[in-house]
Amino acid sequence: MKSFNNIRAAQRFRLTGVIAVLLLLAACHNPSPSERLGGIDTLINARPDSALTLLNGMARDTAEMSRRDLMRYYLLRTNAENKCDTVLTARHAALMRRVCDYYDNTTSTRREANNRMLAHYLLGRCYSDMGEAPVAMYEFNNAADVADTTDVHSDYATLLRAHSQLAFIIYMQDLYDLQLSELNEVISLSKKVKDFRSEMWAYESVATVLEAKGKRKESLRLLDSVHTELLQHGYRSEAARTSGLELSILVDMGRYDSIASKLHEYERYSGYFDPAGDIEPTKALYYVYKGIYLLHCGKADSAVMLFRKSLHTCYSLETRLAGAKELESFYGKKNVSDSIIKYARLSSRLNDSLRLDIRTAALAQQENSHKYASLQKQADWLRLKNEQAKRHRQLLIFIFIVIVLVGGYFGMGWYTRIKSLERDKKEKQRELEHIRQTYVATLERHEDALSALQLLKDKNTDINKRHQEEIKERENNLSEMASEINSLKKKLEDAENKMHQMEKIQTIQQVDDILSSLDALQHISICLSENPPRSLSPVELKHLREEFREKYPSFYQQLVIGHRLPLKKYDFCLLYRLNIKPANIATLLGVKRSSATMERHRIYESIFGRPDEGGEFMAFLRGIL
Repeated sequence: MKSFNNIRAAQRFRLTGVIAVLLLLAACHNPSPSERLGGIDTLINARPDSALTLLNGMARDTAEMSRRDLMRYYLLRTNAENKCDTVLTARHAALMRRVCDYYDNTTSTRREANNRMLAHYLLGRCYSDMGEAPVAMYEFNNAADVADTTDVHSDYATLLRAHSQLAFIIYMQDLYDLQLSELNEVISLSKKVKDFRSEMWAYESVATVLEAKGKRKESLRLLDSVHTELLQHGYRSEAARTSGLELSILVDMGRYDSIASKLHEYERYSGYFDPAGDIEPTKALYYVYKGIYLLHCGKADSAVMLFRKSLHTCYSLETRLAGAKELESFYGKKNVSDSIIKYARLSSRLNDSLRLDIRTAALAQQENSHKYASLQKQADWLRLKNEQAKRHRQLLIFIFIVIVLVGGYFGMGWYTRIKSLERDKKEKQRELEHIRQTYVATLERHEDALSALQLLKDKNTDINKRHQEEIKERENNLSEMASEINSLKKKLEDAENKMHQMEKIQTIQQVDDILSSLDALQHISICLSENPPRSLSPVELKHLREEFREKYPSFYQQLVIGHRLPLKKYDFCLLYRLNIKPANIATLLGVKRSSATMERHRIYESIFGRPDEGGEFMAFLRGIL
């Protein structure tokens, strides 16, 4: 396994390579904003300060960027500022809200999904720095929710940061069980991304939670394990800081024999002490633990000095409260002036009061967090319901428009067809009337000529030759007129036949339209669409006969009453008239397909005494009006 120094050297080597590549790209050509942002994105984790410098240099080019590049620029710059420990303000929050809205409404490619998670994480960091814990928790949860954990290329490092921040905020609200759940998630993700330091931090936090829940032995064993792991991996300072976490447990358990080595390691390797031996003000609680140890060793003066030092070094109420209580306990056991004891008690009570106020404020904030989370869930639920209702309305409007268009299309076709038939019928009627009038007029002229000829024959018994020629000419004219009358009579008969045929076609079309609207057709479709298709039940078959007879009574009259067909044969004719295929008729009536085909021939032969040839059976059924 590599040592810590070898790891740092490898990181510096990779960083130098990245910077060299960026310089070569800049020297070779003028890259686009997207290419420059891609190069900075690879640099931002290793050297966020250098990345921030490069991003600030691109600020003058934002006016020429596309919206996609601009949102990515804001995202990377805020990420670099966060990694450089810049305190994020309301200005950053407003900017990141725009970035979140953009990525929430953008098609989720793999990179866009990772950017969306990072945007919500950074927005949560903004609210966290602003002291808005409820909103910060909500955004960290959003970052965790949008992560696609099924994708091996998902940004698990950002997901780890989101869960770590959630665990820290939950710790500040004393929600220990919920914090343990988040810490377990942090440990799992740390192992996945091989982030050893984050894994150790999570185990340290678990130990802190165990101590808060009164499980000191389990907490101490876990801290010892973390201490050993850190030493094995070369993290000497971090291991020494773990010793500082063990001091409070060892003091509470009274294990003073183990405290000396921990104090020595903490003071030497933790890095919290200045050359004069004074600790950082935020770690001044160490003076209290060391004072308790010195008091146990009989060094009362040194212990009192450290207790007093804890009061003046740090402004933390927790530290001042601990120091004041130890002073009160010490002076209460000694024969000292009342003023010193009174001072210690007053200081202790004052710190107790202030701590109670802070605890009350923390509980109020915790309650507000729960209320905010509940209200946010209700708002999300209402927004989801509104979106579903909106989509439902849009779907209904779309279906209505489709129905109107389809109905209008078929209605217009039906209307055009009816109008066309009516026009053809009127034209044929006019033609028939014209032929009839011509026929009547010609017939009248023929009768007049015959009457005149007969009259002439009666009046002139001895006709000369000229009169005979005139009579012959008139007879010829009469013969031509007779031929013309026969021709007009044939035309009249043809026109009447065409008119009758057109009326018959129109009637057949009307019958087809009536039959297509039968409710029983839906039952037939349901029977045929099932898997496997089923036959019509006796009740359904009865309803089909009754509705068919009601809509089309002449069919029943001519076949059952006129030709005396049995009902079973009538059912075959009825289904054939509905243009149902023989295979489906066999299924509906529960017979073989060959039986359905042969039954058609038997019915036709029983009615007309000859076999059905050339589809005469269907023409016969359609001709029943």
